Amino acid sequence: MSQMQKSVFISYRRTNFFMAKAVYDHLNGNGYDVFLDNETIKAGDFEQVILNSIESRAHFVVILTPSALERCKDPGDWVRREIEHAMRHRRNIVPVSFENFNIVDVHKYLPPDIAEPLSKYNAVRVPIDYFEAAMDKLRGHLDVPVNAVLHPPSRRTERYEDEQQRQVEAQPAVTEKQLTAGEFFEKAYESVEQGRYDDGIRDYTEAIRLKPDYAEAYNNRGLAYDDKGEYDRAIR
Repeated sequence: MSQMQKSVFISYRRTNFFMAKAVYDHLNGNGYDVFLDNETIKAGDFEQVILNSIESRAHFVVILTPSALERCKDPGDWVRREIEHAMRHRRNIVPVSFENFNIVDVHKYLPPDIAEPLSKYNAVRVPIDYFEAAMDKLRGHLDVPVNAVLHPPSRRTERYEDEQQRQVEAQPAVTEKQLTAGEFFEKAYESVEQGRYDDGIRDYTEAIRLKPDYAEAYNNRGLAYDDKGEYDRAIR
């Protein structure tokens, strides 16, 4: 029998933490039980906790950007494994795309047996200027009857989930400036991937201006300078 479920697992790449946290805050504030990994699960428990958390939740929201899928050609990549596990266990999968990421672009990064079904799900695009409207649409995709979840989390998983939730909720709410910095990061990432290093460096610099402690943007800008042969600037 189908019933309403309000439990969600959010899958994301670390470069997209602000985006994932903003989605988490919105859903959590609207009565959903949401799991968002905050990088503190012990290495030996990580696989069991993550996979058990996916199985125990009705909905699987995956944050999609150019950098989110960059390593998904590797069968051992965790974002890829999370998507595969959600498909295997027939969760209600909702792709959420930022920075004009088109759902059909998953074919560039994932093998056909994953990309083909993933591209057919109803994706939610999130323009930063219309974040709340996009979240209303996301909740529409989640507020649907689904098959009852038959995989309750283990006690160890529940302990980790409680700890993760406390840590995530203790962090300040994501600001529009942080989300915008994330969008500039993704624009820069795509530009560099296409060999447009100056465009990428400019957008990484804007991301850093908006978020001065944006470590990933500093790192990637340095790599872009290195690719251009500007080694002194890369080192700085």
